[in-house]
Amino acid sequence: PEAIRLVTKGGHAATVVDLSFLGGTTRISLETSGFRLKALIQNGKKAPGNGESVRIDWAKTELHLMDDPQ
Repeated sequence: PEAIRLVTKGGHAATVVDLSFLGGTTRISLETSGFRLKALIQNGKKAPGNGESVRIDWAKTELHLMDDPQ
């Protein structure tokens, strides 16, 4: 979640599905292309609201794919 950032241009379209205030940060649950992701933003930055459309991005070196737990 630390590697995912909200951007204004480029990146990937996502929808905010949940917000969790965690003291110094807010965890944002996102849905994009059928996937659920989480991002963290520092408090003091404007957090998007539930159902809001946002754009997200991350450095390719930060991508870690997990095996399906079937």
